[in-house]
Amino acid sequence: VINMSIGCPSPFSCPPCPYQDAITQARAAGVIVIAAAANQGYFWPHLFSPPSAPASCDGVIGVSAVDRFGQRANYSNVNATVDVAAPGGAQQFEGDSNGVYSSHASDVGGAPIDQNTYDFLQGTSMAAPHVAGVVALMKSVYPALTPQQFDTLLASGAITTDLEGDGPTQRDDHFGYGLIDASKAVGEARRLATQQTLPPVPQVLPSALDFGSNFDTRNVVVSNIGEGSFTVTGRSSTEPWLSVSPVSVNAQGLGTYAISVNRSGLQAANYDGQVNFVTSVGTRSVAVAMRVTSAPANGDVSTVYLLVIDSQTWQVIAQATSNINAGQYAFNLPPILQGSYYVLAGTDIDNDGFICDAGEACGALFTLTDPSLVRFDVSRTLDPFSVSPDLGTVSGLGASAAAKRRQNDKP
Repeated sequence: VINMSIGCPSPFSCPPCPYQDAITQARAAGVIVIAAAANQGYFWPHLFSPPSAPASCDGVIGVSAVDRFGQRANYSNVNATVDVAAPGGAQQFEGDSNGVYSSHASDVGGAPIDQNTYDFLQGTSMAAPHVAGVVALMKSVYPALTPQQFDTLLASGAITTDLEGDGPTQRDDHFGYGLIDASKAVGEARRLATQQTLPPVPQVLPSALDFGSNFDTRNVVVSNIGEGSFTVTGRSSTEPWLSVSPVSVNAQGLGTYAISVNRSGLQAANYDGQVNFVTSVGTRSVAVAMRVTSAPANGDVSTVYLLVIDSQTWQVIAQATSNINAGQYAFNLPPILQGSYYVLAGTDIDNDGFICDAGEACGALFTLTDPSLVRFDVSRTLDPFSVSPDLGTVSGLGASAAAKRRQNDKP
């Protein structure tokens, strides 16, 4: 078992997984890979926070953190890459005993590592080793435990305690499939050691979709991560504006499905719904969020600020303003040092120095729910993107963080 208490430091989503080849090879060799979900929840007070590599890589068990009462630690990331939760601590100050007592290196005295010691620490970096330790206990009972078998046990609810109240086999973005339970896990490993077969377990990925105000169709994949077989016997949606149809499926109904939204005739608001896949061994659901906007006919949302944000310090390093012209906002940025940055745009109607507050328009390259790093060279022309009125956050799937604009650039 490999534990990786590391992660991308940016408050936005990380670049594509740089470890994927190594992780794929490790899983092929029978290694179960665990990673911390990251500690960017402070920047994202709503129910969504960006994925972080390596927890977001394919084949990795992403771990979120809970406090001693089983509540999500406020620093813990929340997103579709969380698979399971574990104790991570919830300190009010450094050294607070509400952390996790951890091995630690002290640099008192100036040397890189002056002495090895112990201290109370907190973070998903503390939560992930709890899960890795449970996996090690399972392997001590059943050394042949494979990554696929662990995935199946996790998704079946057999080795966790449900914290969300949505059922032990229903995944959520807070705790994944629940809080890891060492006693249950070792019991399941003992069962495997007696050669009892695992049940079939349906899985739908991704388990949550945010269509924002621009997207109409996205795909999900229904698969079997257990043993044996099952059949998809039906599919349905909870809302009239939401539909699901097969794209490429086999005789058992496994494969790719298209989930679509139809905004025709809907009032400007945030909408939530759910698509259900009914199988012969249980139901799996996909949570869906969608936004309908009602911008003025000419698209004017007031003065828009374009911010270029450093990915490491979260500081605004350049800013430009624009008013609408022929239905578009055009910006001319000052010279910027070569590098990769995030680009946000939005209004500041309340004039508090922050864009993207509640009720203000907001947008990002390439979408607000999945901002991407943009490389600035000597000369850089940005791709266009939309800035939509913020209608509040109901589902939490597309929450945005307000960004502080530079006051000395205030018009």
